[in-house]
Amino acid sequence: MQGQRKLAYELGDQRKAIQNLQFSLQERVAQYDTTDIKIWRLTETISEISMHFAIQMTRLDRNEDSLDYLNLARRALEPLPGSGWADRHEWQVLRRDLFKNLAIFNQNQEQWQKAFDNLRFAISHERILGESTANTSLTCAVLLSKMHRFAECIEYGQ
Repeated sequence: MQGQRKLAYELGDQRKAIQNLQFSLQERVAQYDTTDIKIWRLTETISEISMHFAIQMTRLDRNEDSLDYLNLARRALEPLPGSGWADRHEWQVLRRDLFKNLAIFNQNQEQWQKAFDNLRFAISHERILGESTANTSLTCAVLLSKMHRFAECIEYGQ
């Protein structure tokens, strides 16, 4: 019982900290040009912390909390108009990681189509980054086989 209270307390602190970062980000967006490095650093911090907490929540089987944190990361990583983030290597890496974490969450929920869709987004970021797509493609093939889409499964498996 005490462990659960401690976890609830820590979760509350974590959420409050992320909310403060988001508020700070909104203030900066209103004050500065979206290409300002401070805006990028806040966004990067929010998304990295949110994904870290999402992974922790998944390990604890706290799926709602995990999804909340993944959605926080997703909102933080939406490109701001005129920000030029799509050209940043770091942004591409964070987006790739976000979509892979969303796919893991969806797989745990047996939401095969959503997992597949998120992995397709991850593959697009891997290609932009010049990374191998082999592992992600094989995971897509497995998901397609679970959905009985065998013709597509062979495509991704090759």
